[in-house]
Amino acid sequence: MHMTYDLAILVTLFTAVAAFVDMRFQRIPNSVTVPAAVLGFLYHLLVPHGMGPLASLAGLAVGFALLLLPWLLGGGGMGDVKLLAALGAWLGPLMILMAFGVAALTAGAMALGVVTWAALSHGVTDAKRKYLVA
Repeated sequence: MHMTYDLAILVTLFTAVAAFVDMRFQRIPNSVTVPAAVLGFLYHLLVPHGMGPLASLAGLAVGFALLLLPWLLGGGGMGDVKLLAALGAWLGPLMILMAFGVAALTAGAMALGVVTWAALSHGVTDAKRKYLVA
């Protein structure tokens, strides 16, 4: 599936709203994720160049499954799980896997950068105490 301009704009808008709400309130409520998932499904059901409702549902399921285990292990909030599921409804199963991979690599690189900066500016012991000890 190729990304059309309208799809890219809608996904970007949803992601920006979710990021703003998350930064402001430290949570992503159902009032953001559920309508986004429904709109993603309806988009692919009604728009002629959409991928179809089954692919949208498959994307929702893949997005949900990707963060379910980390959530169960205490590695994030349920809002993150629902956010990725809603994005999956928009992007479909293959593109949500790619988006998740890019996001995971980006987050890992940023975390490594933060720890490295802390070690260089405040010392390894302080950085270790602050970031690497549970």
